[in-house]
Amino acid sequence: MATSQQSYSSLPWYRKSGINNVFIILHLLTLGVIPFLMVTCIALVTGDIFYNETDASGSLRKWSFANKIIAALLLIPSVLIVGVFVIAIVGGIVRSLAG
Repeated sequence: MATSQQSYSSLPWYRKSGINNVFIILHLLTLGVIPFLMVTCIALVTGDIFYNETDASGSLRKWSFANKIIAALLLIPSVLIVGVFVIAIVGGIVRSLAG
C-alpha cells in the first residue's frame, strides 16, 4: 500500500495524480465512453492518490476528500448509462427467448 512517506517515483502508476487527471479529462472529453474514470474511482476506494508535491512535513500530498467526491459524481452518469444499456440488452434477449 502506498504511503505518504514514499517518493513519488516509487508509487504505482494508478496512485499518481497526473495519470488520474488524464483519466478524468478523457472521461469528460469522450462523455464517459472511455471508462478510465473507473480506474481512478477504484484507486480512490482502495487507497490514496498522491500529488508530486510534499507538504510542510515532507510527506507527499494526497487528494482531498473533495477530489474523491468529484470523481465519484463524474462516474454516476456513466454507470447509469451502462446500466440502461445492460437492461436493454438483457430485456431484448429475454424477449427473443420468450417469443
